[in-house]
Amino acid sequence: MLPRVVGIPAAVVVLVGAPPLIARIQGLAPPAALKIHVTGDAGSGTTHPLYVRLSTAGQPPVASSRLVDDEGLHPATVSAVPTDKCAREPLRLTGKGSREWCLSVTHVAAGHELTGVANGGTTLTLSVTRRNSFWGLPLVFLLLGFATALLLPAASRRLRRFVGQLPVAGILDANSHAGADSIADLDEWVKGRVAAGASMGDLLPTLSKIVPDGPPKIRAARKRLAAALGRITLPVASDYVQHAATEAAHTEVVAADLLDNDGAVRSTARAEEWRVGLEQLDADQRFLDDEERMIGDHLQPRCRSRPTRALHTARGYLATIETPEDVAGMKDHIVLVKTAYNAARDDPACRLLEIPETDREVTMALKAFVVCSTGAGRAAELSGAIEQAVREGVVEPLIAEVHELVPDPLDLKGERLQHAFDLGKLLTAVAILVVLAFAGATVWDAAYEPKPAFADFSDYFTLYSAALASGAAAAVLGVLAYWRPAPATSPG
Repeated sequence: MLPRVVGIPAAVVVLVGAPPLIARIQGLAPPAALKIHVTGDAGSGTTHPLYVRLSTAGQPPVASSRLVDDEGLHPATVSAVPTDKCAREPLRLTGKGSREWCLSVTHVAAGHELTGVANGGTTLTLSVTRRNSFWGLPLVFLLLGFATALLLPAASRRLRRFVGQLPVAGILDANSHAGADSIADLDEWVKGRVAAGASMGDLLPTLSKIVPDGPPKIRAARKRLAAALGRITLPVASDYVQHAATEAAHTEVVAADLLDNDGAVRSTARAEEWRVGLEQLDADQRFLDDEERMIGDHLQPRCRSRPTRALHTARGYLATIETPEDVAGMKDHIVLVKTAYNAARDDPACRLLEIPETDREVTMALKAFVVCSTGAGRAAELSGAIEQAVREGVVEPLIAEVHELVPDPLDLKGERLQHAFDLGKLLTAVAILVVLAFAGATVWDAAYEPKPAFADFSDYFTLYSAALASGAAAAVLGVLAYWRPAPATSPG
């Protein structure tokens, strides 16, 4: 027994000093901290635990502990498991010791930073952040952004088409109530053009030009045509005169009277074209009559053969003309008749077996044409035929024969243009894919990779917006890479 004088102070010292001493002994466990970022399903639940392999001091914790976010709404569980569970995990160093732990973390909510303490031989402060895998929903949003960017031009085209329908519908309605000033088949014409790929906005300028002013102009042109039919000397039974009379008798106005096959507004009314052609053919008919009289009055019988053949050929072509488009071909025959008559008139001896000077020029021009078209070898073969054709005044069949030997340059040009167009579409698609791939990598690096807690609506909206902007830029760049305007070239 200690004396009371000594025992009481000793008891006081023990009672006062024991708690700090015990607390100091408990605080000997060294602190350590780890921050872990994971992507995908690891740590999402008990079936996909997150294993953390670390090197530290002391024994692993015996009891499980909790990790929570700042709001305390998303808890996760961390507990020690046998080290063989972490055999495939990387070793994380805390710098506090070499004892290996294996911790299992489960129920980690994506998009939140969860923090807690695992107490063992080391007091480990563990922070875990999990984000959704890029190859899941984030990739879907990235592709949706690209798809939206690529579909926006089509959507804007549909919007323009819808807006363009409004004024077009008003024009069609006004046409349907115009009575005698209406265009009978305008609705069908519009439907046909739309079916061929034209938009309502494209048709609006054309329709506004022909409704309601078009039908009165057509009726006025038909009156002028009817008056011209009463003045002509052409045979009434000719095909052209019959067709022109039919046109003049029409009372109904159709779209073809005002528009050509390409849908453009005719610069001249169809009835006006018939009238102009009719008057031209009437003048040609009178000219041929005059030439026939002059051949009989001014040329010797032995000199009439070539001009007469040219005259008969011209009359034969005149009889076959049926439409205004055929009238222009009559000009060549008139020139041949004039040339044949003048050559015979200017030659006193009328040497039909020789080639006159004017015919020499024609022969040289034809030979040069054949050389340029088919080559010198073929030109040598046709030399005799050329001279005979010029001598007899019938060069058209020979020219037609040469034309058949030469590929149509318009066909060749069209074929080249088609190849270039197909190549352009292929290069455009490749360019868009390449630029989209680069844009996708850029969006991933800017909107996904820097966010260890990628999971909430804000993250997905940012990713979608970045993909939309990058996709639009990629589409524009891919198109402009090939379909840019050609550089200007100086004339000639």
